[in-house]
Amino acid sequence: MVALLDYMYSDEGTRLINMGIEGTHYTMQDGKPIFTDYVMNNPDGLSPKNAIGTFTFAQSSGPFILSQDEVTQLDDESVNRAKQDCIIPFLEESKKYVIPGSTSFSSEDDAVRRAVMADVDTYVDEMIIKFVSGREPLSNWDTYVEKVNGMGIAEVVDIYQKTLNG
Repeated sequence: MVALLDYMYSDEGTRLINMGIEGTHYTMQDGKPIFTDYVMNNPDGLSPKNAIGTFTFAQSSGPFILSQDEVTQLDDESVNRAKQDCIIPFLEESKKYVIPGSTSFSSEDDAVRRAVMADVDTYVDEMIIKFVSGREPLSNWDTYVEKVNGMGIAEVVDIYQKTLNG
């Protein structure tokens, strides 16, 4: 089993999982694998994504590397248009709002942040389970938000903002 998993993470195994068999399902062009007509214009009338599903499990999840560059060849024009018009601009815009991984708080701020968040995290985790399971009616959502606010979350937001502003 370990040998199989090791193979699946190798370059050869990753290519097999994502592309199939060279010469049958893909050919190499300028050093890149390109799907053949067997996939792109399947003789049985299968769509490219359905055709690849007959010989790989790259369209599913599992213990392997899914190569986006290779399987995106299967996307039709509407998917490519959505990526260009919506997804890529959204991802670019959202980068502005990512908290850097190297955020460093002062000792005092970190102590306050940890104390407040210990209680907030516990309460939020408990309440989300209650809301999802129906043990807490959604009509109590505003009360929940008020309680989180009352626990000092605004102070934590201020600490993050002060730290990010440098």
